[in-house]
Amino acid sequence: MITWFHKASFEECTEMLINPDRGWYQIFPFAAGGGYSEEEIRSCLLGEERLVLVLFDIGRDVSGELPQATLEQMREVLGFFVREGKDIILRVTYDTEGKAMEKEPSLFRIVSRHMEQIASLAREFGERIFVYQGLLIGNWGEMHGSRYQEEKYLVSLADTARECMQGQVFGAVRTPAQRRMLMQNAQKKEEQFRMVGIYDDAILGSINDRGTYSMEKAAREAEIDQMNQAGLGVPCGGEAVWGEGYAGELTAEKTLQYLSRIRVTYLNRQHDRQLLDYWKKVSCGQKGVFGGATLYDYIGAHLGYRFVVRGVRVKLKKNAKDYRLTVGVRIENLGFAPIYRHTESFLLWQDGQGKKETVQIPMDLCGVVGIYEKTFEIEIDTDCPAKLSLLTRRAFDGTPIRFANRQTEDGSVWLGEW
Repeated sequence: MITWFHKASFEECTEMLINPDRGWYQIFPFAAGGGYSEEEIRSCLLGEERLVLVLFDIGRDVSGELPQATLEQMREVLGFFVREGKDIILRVTYDTEGKAMEKEPSLFRIVSRHMEQIASLAREFGERIFVYQGLLIGNWGEMHGSRYQEEKYLVSLADTARECMQGQVFGAVRTPAQRRMLMQNAQKKEEQFRMVGIYDDAILGSINDRGTYSMEKAAREAEIDQMNQAGLGVPCGGEAVWGEGYAGELTAEKTLQYLSRIRVTYLNRQHDRQLLDYWKKVSCGQKGVFGGATLYDYIGAHLGYRFVVRGVRVKLKKNAKDYRLTVGVRIENLGFAPIYRHTESFLLWQDGQGKKETVQIPMDLCGVVGIYEKTFEIEIDTDCPAKLSLLTRRAFDGTPIRFANRQTEDGSVWLGEW
């Protein structure tokens, strides 16, 4: 007869968790018609990073629709990163030199056709592409400095992207104003545009992220509040920059408050080197397990989601043939943002005689911020001493979601034993 349950100790660890859909990323640039070596790329990949940003320059020949050779090259590149187990942030652009006006097609119908071709190709990879950044146009694909940045063009391109990708890929535009404009247009058409976030490539570059947000204080605060709410359902990220040194004027506390407020999920680990080196030198200013850690390490650990089990309650009842366990777990997300794709969870138990079982439980951590509590029941058919653990995975491919608990092994969290 089971009469007791010994809970695990749920201290948080400081480990940099290797989890999908979050964290630092590197940029891997490619040009249509250009050569590349998979071995050289593979040598640059970091095992502790799940994200990569694939930047594809199609500005070489824009007189008509994209050649099949260009599309096949993109397909091969994306396929390579999928085989390497990476989640992809994809940006396709006509310009990587700040000369969009010179390199973009002279006719919008060609731009529209390119978007259709690229979005249809992206759909082939489904959820392996985490975020599609931009709408082709602008300097460096950042949606400024283009002849096509008027509302009518952006709305048309966004509609094409959404229709072709069929809701499988998160989109991202450059500013909250652009996102708001697309949202308003979608409402007029009685359509949803819930899958669009922000790629802010000037985070902390100035008081308004170098033009990402409005300069006027009230308008800027309103836009940041909007992104705070949007970040509950769509990922936001990009690049942090030193700018004129504004980031260096902020305390560590204010830096972390801002990154949390705009719910940053991913950041470029290569740019801006001056700012990243500064973060590596200063303390995060936090107490607890991260006391003494650098600001860089703290930020890296909290990009996106960071789950930790805080407690567990277990009640056991003897049935005619087996036992019924009522299990309640208390989980906290300590990260800047939620996880945006659905998860699935399982309780695992194994007794001292080697008998074990995995039972799926009704728990999805998608969208969770702060404290989350869930209670569920399972049946077991052993009265021997046994260990109980929790395993959470990304639903579409089964990738484990590692928790920041010291008991974590092989992707599961030890909850306790009876």
